Amino acid sequence: MSESLNEIFTIFNSLSSEELELKNLFEEYSIQYTEEISISCAYISKSINKILKLYPEITEMVDKVKIKAHLKFYYELISKLTYYIKSIVNFQRINEDYYDTILDFINNKYSLINGKYTDIVKNELEAFYSKEKRDELEFFLEKRLNDPFKPKKI
Repeated sequence: MSESLNEIFTIFNSLSSEELELKNLFEEYSIQYTEEISISCAYISKSINKILKLYPEITEMVDKVKIKAHLKFYYELISKLTYYIKSIVNFQRINEDYYDTILDFINNKYSLINGKYTDIVKNELEAFYSKEKRDELEFFLEKRLNDPFKPKKI
């Protein structure tokens, strides 16, 4: 295993403790922990940025799929946390069900990564690396550009 790959999964492993902390906070069903949740969100974002700097060094497609599937999970988690934080900041409240939504999301991490996100990532990488897929996309885009019925900009 390459040094970059080891470092990436070390970062992912460190995020597991952050998930546990988030679970504990959300199990309180209280807006009083918004600051701590914001800090966790920032930490996850910073960790993802470190991973993205190392990602170009990964050459094996299997490893790329694993990394990107994990990244998809964390992007979605950040999105959910951001929604929570904005709701609290703007409205000083959030629907009680949202706590369960986040808890369920975190609890289903591995099934999401190994199922939904891995499938999405495989399709994305296939589209990115496949000459055939790029040719299809290029054909479609060229056809769309030359379409006489497309709306014109004013």
